[in-house]
Amino acid sequence: MSMFRHCLLDCLPPDAAPPVYPWLHGGRFVGAPDFSFPDPLQSYVWDAAHLTDPLEPLQSYALLPVAWDAVPVESFALSGALDRPGTAVTVRGSGELQLDFGVESAGWVEFESDDLSGDVEVAISEYNRPAAVNLGAQNPVKSARPERHGSTWRLRLNREYYEGVRFAWLRVRDCPSPWTLRNLRLVCQAKPLNYEGAFRSGDAVLDGVYAASAYAVRLNFLRDQIGAILMERSDRHSWTGDALVTHAAALAVFGAHPLILHNTRRMRDDINGIEGYSLYWIHLLLDLVLYSGDTGVWQQELPVVRAKLARAREVIDGRLALGFCGHDDRTGAAFEEPDCDGNRSFFRFLAARTARRVEAALAWNGGCAETALVARALLADAPAGDDEEIHAGNEALLGGFVADPAAFAQRHFHDPVRRASYSPFNAYFLLEGMAACGCYGEAEQAIRDIWGGMLSLGATTFWESFHPAWGDFLRPNDTPPNGPHGYTSLCHPWSSGPAAWLRDHALGVRPLAPGFAEFRLDDTSQVEGVSGRVPTPRGPIDVERCNGHLKVSIPEGLRARLASNDHIIESGQHRLALPPARRLSSGFSPPVYPTRWLPDTGPDFVGDLAGWIALAGNADGSDLLSLPEGVRFDPRDYCVHGQPRRLHLAVPGLAGWRADAGPAGAWTTRNPEVVAQSFAFNVHLPGGFHVGLYFADPQGRGWRQTVDVLRLPSLDLLLPTRLVEEEAGRVLWFAAPGSFRVRICNFSDADGALSAILLAAASPDSAACSTNL
Repeated sequence: MSMFRHCLLDCLPPDAAPPVYPWLHGGRFVGAPDFSFPDPLQSYVWDAAHLTDPLEPLQSYALLPVAWDAVPVESFALSGALDRPGTAVTVRGSGELQLDFGVESAGWVEFESDDLSGDVEVAISEYNRPAAVNLGAQNPVKSARPERHGSTWRLRLNREYYEGVRFAWLRVRDCPSPWTLRNLRLVCQAKPLNYEGAFRSGDAVLDGVYAASAYAVRLNFLRDQIGAILMERSDRHSWTGDALVTHAAALAVFGAHPLILHNTRRMRDDINGIEGYSLYWIHLLLDLVLYSGDTGVWQQELPVVRAKLARAREVIDGRLALGFCGHDDRTGAAFEEPDCDGNRSFFRFLAARTARRVEAALAWNGGCAETALVARALLADAPAGDDEEIHAGNEALLGGFVADPAAFAQRHFHDPVRRASYSPFNAYFLLEGMAACGCYGEAEQAIRDIWGGMLSLGATTFWESFHPAWGDFLRPNDTPPNGPHGYTSLCHPWSSGPAAWLRDHALGVRPLAPGFAEFRLDDTSQVEGVSGRVPTPRGPIDVERCNGHLKVSIPEGLRARLASNDHIIESGQHRLALPPARRLSSGFSPPVYPTRWLPDTGPDFVGDLAGWIALAGNADGSDLLSLPEGVRFDPRDYCVHGQPRRLHLAVPGLAGWRADAGPAGAWTTRNPEVVAQSFAFNVHLPGGFHVGLYFADPQGRGWRQTVDVLRLPSLDLLLPTRLVEEEAGRVLWFAAPGSFRVRICNFSDADGALSAILLAAASPDSAACSTNL
């Protein structure tokens, strides 16, 4: 992780307006700050009095910029460096002052001025361009003229003030006379909670992944709930299924904070219209009891658990729609196809896995025959999951319904292309599946590819969606692609699963009984040089593995069960010789895709075509098709979210086919409508073809998109993701071994569009490729 210098203000300027939330208080900074950790408050420790009330009020602190740029320079005269308190800026003309605060934060921009004049606005973003999101947000465009509060000018884009902010811009459009501002700052909100857990490995990527996972969760601790997204885009509240991973990370990092129980209870009757989230709620309740030791809440919630299990039977029997499973095309592409066959299988195995966990947990309160009966009914007809696709099969694996885990792992987890899910939320469960198969090398490499990939692009918190192939065309802090989920959030705590995974499988501590009364201690872990701390109700468990030995400190009243031989170790200080190290199966192999991109051509392409599809080629927006026998084009009109905008245009055609095709048009995404940032279509081929995707921007709209090509019916990626952003027109060619899906995703500053699909006879050369073009 990059090193950040946190420029914290010790106090508010004397002429500042009263803060939205009280200034930081009730604790102190302890020890030297760890500047490799993204959270400026990582070493701040609150007194116990501020940690017991789940509704403890938020506090605030302020950051100064770590980097800035004035364009043009002559419009902004600085009295000193902006990372020093009291620095003044004299604005002499129109222009833009660009600011980088170094880390993602939950905050808003403020400054003092007594003589501000002219047309001035402030813009903010999580990435290096001013942000814009979908309709429905209180301010979809994240810029506005700041509000005046005495001498303080404060940006307010929503009722709660805070947004996800790393970058900001002071935009001066008109400056009738010079004016001065002081103390330009980012004011951030913070929930009082202390870092109780720790993980250190000496590996910059793994340590950085843990730290950014923890920080993303911390930023979403609000006064009365744990949120699911930092940027306000109209869905900023606690999402029940998202919270399963968020809570798991929070328990690892912050311990059983009272707000976790409060958030669990407030979500019991809200599944967000997503049936799988009802079952995820049971899992997060079970996790809470294991970490807190509060078996009373388990007893109190048993009727709710029973009702949710009974409801799962209605879903399995086809009487209820699923609503959502994941962002990946293999999980229905968010809200496009949530009830696809793969998701139905996924839910069936999730229900069975949940029932199995519930049945085991009933021993905590002496049993409950009524609940056991409902759970056993879900387990009674659970099928084998060996032949399922990766996400449904992984649920079957985690529930114990895969007969040959090694074969399943060989088919799915050893392939770096297949195991990379579009959503880090879904990818966390795949990490758990890899651990269940003993594929720790593959899991570690997946962490490096996905979460480490985000770190390499400047992330200080983790994103809603990500694919490692994005690293081929994104630069640090660039705007990421959007997708079928809509606009991509860069602080989405459902992506924080590695904080829990590293504790469970690298540090090797996992509770087996409520409150860690008994916990699994993994003395077979192959990760050397790891140390850390796991919070429990009776005090921390400290672990260090180094030089072939395992040191562990177990609090009074707890005991460990060794993974190697089930031997019990009682409380106290222990130093164990580790078993001889086994060679891990290597998790690293370059991604190899089933087919390859061919050389691109321009709009003057001339060649023999077997067929073509001119999108929106007719004046009524319908498509013009000339397809060979056996080829079928499916525009996937089954769901409103999958419907593109059909735009009839005079698109410059290609010489070899436009004379026959007539006028051409384009399908486009539908910025800024909700979840309309992507579209996809299927092309069914009886055999191999060379396929051309024709992109043009004749109206100069700045169309910009990513292109994914996926194999049908598996929906695994056939090719590395491509970026297309030319206005002059381009044809991307690839060798299609058979039927495929094309998915177009836009960026927040532009729509994505496609004008035509061309088919040409395939050549014998269709070797796989391992790199992007």
